[in-house]
Amino acid sequence: MEKLTSEEQKFFDMVSSKSIRKVSMNLSVETLEKIDELANTFKITRTLVIESLMMIGIKPYLDMVESGNKKLQRAHPENKGLQEMASKISKLRSKWKI
Repeated sequence: MEKLTSEEQKFFDMVSSKSIRKVSMNLSVETLEKIDELANTFKITRTLVIESLMMIGIKPYLDMVESGNKKLQRAHPENKGLQEMASKISKLRSKWKI
């Protein structure tokens, strides 16, 4: 078996963590059907599917927000809120090693 990359290892360590809290989510029927189908296909729980999708999606989400923020900053360099948002994104990336 191939050795896991550090990203893959971090993901599996996080998923196997015992410090899990219960949350409530409202999802469309279509989304829930997709999640259930993935769970059944891979013989895992809905929770693992949802958590996997969320963790995999955080980096692209931050990339998208950061890119949009940079474009807005170029159009509105005087907007301090945009500069603060860029700083907060940077702190999140550093804190969570994203």
